Order: sequence, then structure tokens, then C-alpha cells
Amino acid sequence: MPKIAHALLLVACSLVLQNAEHAQLDTPVEVVRIKQMKSAVVQIADVPDVPDAMAYTPQRAGTGFLVSAQGYVLTAGHVIKDAEADARSSGIAKIKFKVDVLLDVVSQATVINTRGSFSWLNAIPVEIDDIHDVALLRVSPNPFEHAVVEQSGKAPTLVTVARLDPRLPQEGENLLVSGYPLQIPTFVTQKGMVASESFETVHSQHAPGFTVPEDMDSILMDAVVNPGNSGGPVYDSQSGNVVGICEAFKQAPLLTNKSNPVPVGPYEYLKQNAGLAIVVPIKYAMDLLRKNGISDFSTANNPRPESPR
Repeated sequence: MPKIAHALLLVACSLVLQNAEHAQLDTPVEVVRIKQMKSAVVQIADVPDVPDAMAYTPQRAGTGFLVSAQGYVLTAGHVIKDAEADARSSGIAKIKFKVDVLLDVVSQATVINTRGSFSWLNAIPVEIDDIHDVALLRVSPNPFEHAVVEQSGKAPTLVTVARLDPRLPQEGENLLVSGYPLQIPTFVTQKGMVASESFETVHSQHAPGFTVPEDMDSILMDAVVNPGNSGGPVYDSQSGNVVGICEAFKQAPLLTNKSNPVPVGPYEYLKQNAGLAIVVPIKYAMDLLRKNGISDFSTANNPRPESPR
């Protein structure tokens, strides 16, 4: 190769590498954080607890996220309780829960995953904190330790743990909320700011028949979340640290052009999403983890390996 051509080739290669590095540096940090969070977020569903449960399609109930390499998942407490109540109202005595974890099918050329890049695993409720609306589940088998058996082979799970930060974000800070809304198997992320820091008085039971009033912190986020988002992580758009759990959304009455509520029945009126998401601070979930002897979760001040592999 002539020296001039060789020199031009080296310059071209150098420019390609520089452009690649600049492209990576220019990637918005929110894009990086969402990609990192995707493998920690799971869908939560339920099926009847009967011998032929495999014949039933899992009914999606909400979102959760992995917080421990032992296979523990956090979600909103009402995701579990509402699913159980709906089952009872339908005449189903008992249900069991499942989570849909992400699979690494890209690196497994021999695996043809006919159900997309997810697989359902059993999840056992460990405890529900009714006061703060937080639930803890344990996934079995542990997705960090076992490959998932698919119809045509085994596919390793593509899972990580979310990093938790007990601080309360300040008003005006930008947050991200990820989940699987509206019972669709599509990972959705929205961005909003902290609209308000609030609190409410709750009564916690310290002994049988003895309750003590205490202030519970709450966060309002300027984001339109939907059913299915409940239990999903709310995290700092810059650091990626989870600061809360998506609980619900504020409702507002649907009004006529004369500002009157729209009735649909006796004492029943149409309502709409007010565009404010209610977020439970993650510090209450961290208390639940510690209460159950789970200490290997990752925090902003004490990051841990994302997988024991």
C-alpha cells in the first residue's frame, strides 16, 4: 500500500474512532439511565393457583423492580392486594404471582424465543407494608442464578438491581418513571419534575390495639402515569438512583363547558388523570428490606455488584 494511501487510511480510522467516542459522550444521560434501569424493571401479573395454571394467560397487575441479587422485587402494596381482591370477586379462591424478566436472547444464537425477550417466573409475596403501600416479593427461581428454560433451549436472564437513594428529591428536580402501563408488554418511561413535597398523617400500630400518629412523606411528580405504572421505580434523571415507587395518580373531575361535573350514575361522576403522579419515597421500602433481613441491596452511598455471577 502506498504511504499516502496508508496515511489516509489511518486518518480515516482515527476520525471514525473519534466520532464514535463523541457520539457516546454526546448521548443524553437520561438515555443511559433508562437503558440501565430497563433490565431491573419487571412486569407483575397473576394467575389462578390451580393445577392447570399454565393454561391461563397471566393477568398483568403492575410493575416492580429488582433490588437484590437474591431475587427480591419491590412494588406497590396495592398491586398485590388489588389483584387478590379482583380474583376473589371473580370467584377465584387463590392466585399466584409471576414477574416477567428480561432475557438475553441476543447473545444466544441457538435460542429462538417465541414469546419475545421476556419470560414469566414465579414470585412469592414476602410482606406488605400497608401504611406506606409497599410490597416485597421473592422471585423463584432466582433470575440472577439460573438461566430460563425456553422451548428451544436455555436463555440467560438479562437482569440488574436498581440502586436506591433514601434522600427526598427537591422541588424542581427532574425524575424518570419507568414501567409497563395499560396492561401492555411494552417498557415505557416518562420524565417529569418534582411538583411538590408533601406529607400526610398516618397511624402506625406499635402494639396490638395501640397506634401512634406519624407524618409520612410523599412526593408529587409532574407526569401522566396510568394503571400498570403502579410499583414502578421513580429515579433521578442524572444519577439513575431510585428515590421512590410510583403509587397512583391524582384524579380531577371531568367538567362540562359550564364547569359542572359529568354524572354517569347516582353519586358517580367522570374523572380524569390530573397529570400528577403520587410517589412513595424509597426510604420506606428500604426499611421493609431491612426488616426482612435483606442487606445486599445497592444504595447511592454503598453500591454493590449488580449480579453474583
